Amino acid sequence: MKKCILICAVAVAVVASVLFCLSKSNEAERLAWGEFLYHTSRRNTAEAMRLLENGFDPNASGDAVLSTNAGSEYIFNATALMAAACAGNVALVERLLSMGADVKAVDSRGQNCFFYALGSGSIDCAKAIFEKDKECINLRDFDGNTALHYACVPGADDAVSFVCENSHLVNVKNNTGETPLIIATYYAHTNIISLLIKHGADVNLAETAMGKTPFMISLFSIWSDGLQNAKLLYDNGAKIDAKDNTGHNAQDMADGKGLGRNCELSSGSATERIGIIRFSGKKRSAIYENALIRCDDRRSEEVALFFPADNLFSEEQSLPNCHNNTSTVKNGCRKITFFASGLKIRTASTDDIKKFLREVKTSKNDG
Repeated sequence: MKKCILICAVAVAVVASVLFCLSKSNEAERLAWGEFLYHTSRRNTAEAMRLLENGFDPNASGDAVLSTNAGSEYIFNATALMAAACAGNVALVERLLSMGADVKAVDSRGQNCFFYALGSGSIDCAKAIFEKDKECINLRDFDGNTALHYACVPGADDAVSFVCENSHLVNVKNNTGETPLIIATYYAHTNIISLLIKHGADVNLAETAMGKTPFMISLFSIWSDGLQNAKLLYDNGAKIDAKDNTGHNAQDMADGKGLGRNCELSSGSATERIGIIRFSGKKRSAIYENALIRCDDRRSEEVALFFPADNLFSEEQSLPNCHNNTSTVKNGCRKITFFASGLKIRTASTDDIKKFLREVKTSKNDG
C-alpha cells in the first residue's frame, strides 16, 4: 500500500513538473510573440531579425492587432509572416521565407500572408511571397474574397496590375456578390477603376445583397469626390437605367425614393446628402444601403443616417472608424446616429447628380 502511495506521489510530482515547464515554455513563447509583433509593427527590422537569429520560430502564430489600409483588426491565428507582410517589411518577409515560413497558413478569417501584403499596398512583399508560392494568388478567404478584392481597397496601381496580370480574378464575386470593381468604385479609386476595365471588368455586374451596380455606387458613395467615376463607367458601357433589388434606378435614388417618407426634415446648420453606405457585420457580409445622410457643418464628424424601418441594417453591423452607434425607429423610418472618426462625407450634392444624369440622358438620346 505504501509502495502504491509512493508511486502515485512520484507520478503527481512528475506531471506537475511537466505542466510547470510547459507553462513556463508557453509564457516564454507568448512574450517572444509579443516582442516580435512590437518590433515588426514599428519597423524595427534589426530587432525582429535578432529574435529570429536567437531561435524565434519563423512559423510562430498567435493573436494580433494588424493594421492595413482598410483599418486595424484583432486577428486570431496570425503568423509572423502575416505580421511582416502587413507592415510592408520586405527584408523581414524575405528572411522569414528563407527560414521556411509557411506561405499557405491562413488566419481565422481564411486570409494568407499574400492578402496582407496586398492589403497594406506593399507590392514588393506580395511579389516575394508570390515567387515562393504562385498558388497563393488563387486563394479565397472564408468570405469568398480574392487577392484582387484585397488589392482594390488601398488603391495601389502596381498591386492591382500585378494581380490582374497573374490571375483571372477580375470578375469574380465574393460571398455577398461584390466584384473587385464594386470595391474600387465604393472607395472612389479612379485609377483602379480604369485598370480593372482595361483588364476586362464587367461594368454592369451588381452586388447581390441590394443589387447596386458600379454606376449607382459611383454616384452616391460616401467616399466619392465628384462624378468623374460615374462618367468613366458610363463611357465604358455602364447602364444608367439599371434597377437595384428594390426596383429603383439611379434617377429614383437621386429623387429620394426608397428612403422612407417620414424621415424628419433637416434643421439648423445640417448638410443633407443622399448616399450609399457599405455596412459590414460580424460575419463581414457587406450591405450597400441607400441613406439620407445628415451632417452638422459645425461638427462634421457627427452623422445621422435615415433608412426605411425595414432596411437590412442590424445592430451587429457597423461602419469602419465609427463608434457610439444608436438606432431608433419612428414613423416607419430608422435613424442611426454615430460619431465618425476621420470620416468625411464627400458624396456629390443631389442637384449635381440630377444634373449629371440629365446630361447623360441627353447625350444618349442625341447619339
